[in-house]
Order: sequence, then structure tokens, then C-alpha cells
Amino acid sequence: MNKNISQLPDITAALDDLVKKLTENTDIRNAKSMPNRVGKVKYIYSTRGSRFIKVQSVDSTYTDDAKPRINCFVERMTGDIYKAATWKQPFTKGDNAVRGNIYDPETFKDADPYGSWLYYKGDE
Repeated sequence: MNKNISQLPDITAALDDLVKKLTENTDIRNAKSMPNRVGKVKYIYSTRGSRFIKVQSVDSTYTDDAKPRINCFVERMTGDIYKAATWKQPFTKGDNAVRGNIYDPETFKDADPYGSWLYYKGDE
């Protein structure tokens, strides 16, 4: 999905929508199986990278100094969502590397805390 950067909506608002959906879906999932974790998993994003924004989760259920986990990466210029290849890099190879877009909420409606929504499921 290539768009001119001047045509893109506010990236902060779109990232906040992604984080909100991740939090909602995580709390719904945890309410069913692990009620003590509801409200304990927080999602944050780091804008330090020049090309990609890292979306992470922090689970404070058992400790206050929990280490963050990578959920996905967002390309700054396009809003495209990628699964993580490593802690520092997204998986960008192949025709199906882009898993969604933060400007299209339908692409991350099934977002979950484990990142399973980022794996290619073929043409559904």
C-alpha cells in the first residue's frame, strides 16, 4: 500500500487505535482464561526508529519490572504492519510481508497478545 505521506492521516491517532484494539482484545482473552491479568498487559510503541515503529506489550501481572515483548512493527511512512523477524527488525521479505495497515482498522480487528494475527492465512 503506497500512499503519498501528505495524504496519510495522523500516525499517532492511528497507532493509538491499534494499541487500544490490542489492549481490548487482550483483556477479553484474559478475562476468559486468566482473570488476574485483565488490565495488566499494556501496549506501548517506540518511535525511535527512523523507518519502523516498534509495538510492544508489557505484562505487569507478576512483576513491576517486566520486560517488553514485541507484538509488531509499523512502517512510519505507509502505516503498514509487519510481524517481527527479530527484536530489532520486522519481517519484510516476500509478497505477503505486509500484514495490515494502521489506517485500516479491519486489518487488525483480530489482533491478539501473541501476534498470531500477523501470520499469513492465505486468501480467506
